[in-house]
Amino acid sequence: MMEENVKIEIGKKIGDFFLDHMRNASKRLWIVSPWLSPQYVKMAIDKKKDGVDVKIITTNNYVVGHKEALKEIIEKKKDIVKKENRALTHLGKALIVLGLLGAIFSIFAIVLFVLGIALFLIGRERARVYFQAKIGDDNLIVYSFSAHPLHAKLYIADSKIMVGSANLTDAGLIKNTESMAIIENAELCEKIAEKIAKGQWAKRLTIEEIAREIKL
Repeated sequence: MMEENVKIEIGKKIGDFFLDHMRNASKRLWIVSPWLSPQYVKMAIDKKKDGVDVKIITTNNYVVGHKEALKEIIEKKKDIVKKENRALTHLGKALIVLGLLGAIFSIFAIVLFVLGIALFLIGRERARVYFQAKIGDDNLIVYSFSAHPLHAKLYIADSKIMVGSANLTDAGLIKNTESMAIIENAELCEKIAEKIAKGQWAKRLTIEEIAREIKL
């Protein structure tokens, strides 16, 4: 006799069978799926904002929709290293213009031009541009899609484990015929989470490498 804490389903629209458990997660939502669709990534980001422990493990195999999903989760940031000194930049621009206008008539005008460039460069804003994952860089793991790639589909929502064939995509959750099992067992969840946390299944890409690949 099958235990009451194990449920199995096979068919289309498999998302109807298990997706609500992910939407209702209040403590932990871990996602292992080679491919993702944007709306499910947004769900994970919202969960992170609500204080849920969120982790996503996926690949850089950019099929339709997957690149857009990663664009949802990685954002471009800018830190101001030095604020603009508008007085210097405006003075610099003015001297550059004066220098250009008078360059053919005097050496002094050339000096003004060079001084203007120097003042503009000194006065302009300086910023550091970088990329980060909205769920935290440590919580987004993207593996290189190699000859023997990550192909597991496994989800943890609080004390429930969902494992089967379905990717977290529209095709996997709605269109394809897929299989999925839901196991409710807190102890097993912890064991699987530990294996996931310790796993290193392929070459992991940095956030900057992903951002370049998806042309963020």
